[in-house]
Amino acid sequence: MLPPLKNIFWQDSAEDSSRPLNICIWGMLESQIHVKCLEDLIEKVIKYQNNKNILHFPEMQQYVISFGGYTFWKWDKNFQVKNHYRFLNPEPSSLEWTELDLRKALSQLSSSPFKKDQSPWEAIVIRNYRLGPNSIGSVIILRCHHVLGDGYSFLKMFLEQVCQGEHKPVIVPQLVHKEPSLGMILSFPLRCIYDLTQFTSNLPYDRNAWKIPFGQLKREYYTLWSPDLNVGDIKGIKNSLNVSFQAVIISAIGAGLQKLFPSGGKPIPGEITAFVPLPLPNRPEKRGFEYHASGVFVKIPLNETDPARRLVRSSNSLKKAAKMVSMSQLKIASLAGRIPFLSSMSDCVKTSGETVQSLSIFPGIDGNLFIQGHRILSAGFSINPSSRGNSGVAISSLSSFGHVKIVVTIDQGLIPLERISGFEEGVRDEIQALMLMADKNKDTVVKIN
Repeated sequence: MLPPLKNIFWQDSAEDSSRPLNICIWGMLESQIHVKCLEDLIEKVIKYQNNKNILHFPEMQQYVISFGGYTFWKWDKNFQVKNHYRFLNPEPSSLEWTELDLRKALSQLSSSPFKKDQSPWEAIVIRNYRLGPNSIGSVIILRCHHVLGDGYSFLKMFLEQVCQGEHKPVIVPQLVHKEPSLGMILSFPLRCIYDLTQFTSNLPYDRNAWKIPFGQLKREYYTLWSPDLNVGDIKGIKNSLNVSFQAVIISAIGAGLQKLFPSGGKPIPGEITAFVPLPLPNRPEKRGFEYHASGVFVKIPLNETDPARRLVRSSNSLKKAAKMVSMSQLKIASLAGRIPFLSSMSDCVKTSGETVQSLSIFPGIDGNLFIQGHRILSAGFSINPSSRGNSGVAISSLSSFGHVKIVVTIDQGLIPLERISGFEEGVRDEIQALMLMADKNKDTVVKIN
């Protein structure tokens, strides 16, 4: 049987093109990768066993079936590696791919379903990718349905199984372990009730032109991203202006959306709400793919012309949201995922709330990394909005090799493809403005209450 949280995510069926919940992780390689290298890489990952000689990623050879309202993993008896990889430009091909071509490909992949009765993942390669004026390489994309695991699971698998070379581990927050007392055990049901009340009372209900009726969303997406932002610059802003790294990212996102939204011909909201998934401490490591996360709602300010004020509001929103995180949220979600009736009720929550359905901010990938001998130059991470509800925007931020890439996946029902513009400019201008403030050390202006 699927674990509770995976059961909830499977409500967005991987086999229905109108209801995908897909994740894409991609790496840009300095050289060309070929079929044999790719096949060897996949074989290595799917056959990897833990210290108890148990497959670490069994779901990569299984697919999901439903019975009586419950969902189960079923082994693919006809599993073949060749069914889970493809080249978008097969050899021989002299046609070069550009960043614009990659964006279009990721846009299509984000809304494409997986094959029936096969595990919902695939590896995709783009040959002859234009890396720069004088360099040609390739791109490898891992596309999978969110039912397989959470973002940290995919990042760990990417770093520890797909990549070779020295790298820093993916750091997941940990709490000091405390043995539960009798009082904690007896009060836990009351704590769950209290946390559930707090959570529901703080559920957002954005009312703006970007929450269009359900039927007007096309469920066809466009993927775009910011210029590569220097991690050192963001840390400099963080340290000088006494805010968190995440606050700087959210401030930059707000500035980018403030420039992007006018291209949709709709008024810019004063602020919008985003759901931010957060990893819980004491993450289990029994299997490769896990769901061990909670989440909070964060306000992204858009109606600010002053970067300092936007940064203050972003930081304060994060501090307020952090107080809402609790282990009992995971228990409540687990209960909902175990009971089909409650699991289906999650649709009710998603039909009204946030404008940005998911805002994922991941830690850095760093080091000298290779994929089957091919050096990785940069990486990206994207997720598309859930098909439930009328939220048509999802955002992710991933630090890799000294840079941060902010990726936006937006429904084309919100902004026609040919009119999408402004996000990159807004993000770049915001970071430059905050860098100037940090250089001048305007800590009397940026005062975090």
